[in-house]
Amino acid sequence: MSTLGDSVTVQIRLTCIDAPQCKVFFEPEGAEVVLSAGDWFNVEISGPPPAITEVSFVPDGIIVTAWRGADTRVRNRAGKDLDV
Repeated sequence: MSTLGDSVTVQIRLTCIDAPQCKVFFEPEGAEVVLSAGDWFNVEISGPPPAITEVSFVPDGIIVTAWRGADTRVRNRAGKDLDV
């Protein structure tokens, strides 16, 4: 986690290791992204403090929840931004 002035940035790398695919749900946006086996993507969440990112495990996959007022950016292995 890094801070710059009145903004906080949290970075997470999500990897699908032991499944044919992994579903990742992004809240509060409600987006769903499917990650193929052996693939990964980087998640960057930025916004004003206080900054608490929650990662929850559910039967269908995982949920990444950003804090109020934060922006979420997701890039795949090729560096392409994903729509979340």
